[in-house]
Amino acid sequence: SPHTTAPGRCVKDGPGDFPVGLTLALPDYVIHPDGQWDSPGVRLTEVPADGPAAQFARLFAGAYLEAAKGDDYIGVQTYNTEHVDANLQGLPRPEGTRVTQMGWTFTPEALGHTVRLAAAVT
Repeated sequence: SPHTTAPGRCVKDGPGDFPVGLTLALPDYVIHPDGQWDSPGVRLTEVPADGPAAQFARLFAGAYLEAAKGDDYIGVQTYNTEHVDANLQGLPRPEGTRVTQMGWTFTPEALGHTVRLAAAVT
């Protein structure tokens, strides 16, 4: 069975034909090495494999997305973009930035970024 997790294999090897997968809540991370919110920044899909943020990218995207390889589907829910500096500390939001009712940065395009990340890894 191509499913990498024991529960996935159990479902597929059992009676019936049920899809196996999971849904993840994935924030859209933008790393700003210069610590400036308005600089272009680097998304997790763009982090160089040997760069200082590579371990973070592997830990963040790796464990669950790697486990989903071979599954029938991967679901992604994304609510915001997290802007962090080179030390992966959150950057203060500039005054006047549009936010959601929850107080998170309003970035509808964040979902597109995390869907592409999930697709690239799985």
